[in-house]
Amino acid sequence: NSYDNTILYTDYFINQVINELRSKNAILIYISDHGETLGEDGLFLHGKDHPTLHNPACFIWYSELFETLNPAKIKNLKENSEATVLTDVIFHTILDAGAVQTTFMDSTLSLFNSDLLIHTDSVINGKK
Repeated sequence: NSYDNTILYTDYFINQVINELRSKNAILIYISDHGETLGEDGLFLHGKDHPTLHNPACFIWYSELFETLNPAKIKNLKENSEATVLTDVIFHTILDAGAVQTTFMDSTLSLFNSDLLIHTDSVINGKK
């Protein structure tokens, strides 16, 4: 029950955070540390290595105000919602969401960018 309770509490906590952010110009990005096997090839949870473990769950929630102020970003985010990417996009997506100007920002690694580089065969190669 410990694992199930942590999931329930995580859901509760995320809901509380979203309720606090709902009326603000805000986004919330959640990414788990790893995926889970839920019966694939007869395996459950994360006791053995399996490709499903390499796919962490992730979601991006945004407030109505953020969407109103950033329609192009939201359009691109929706268009990129099924892109295969590496987790390094999270750093650049956060910077882009906050309009942070830095030499460390690579806009082609932001989920808010129409020119997002996609991941193919363990190498980022080419534009979506």
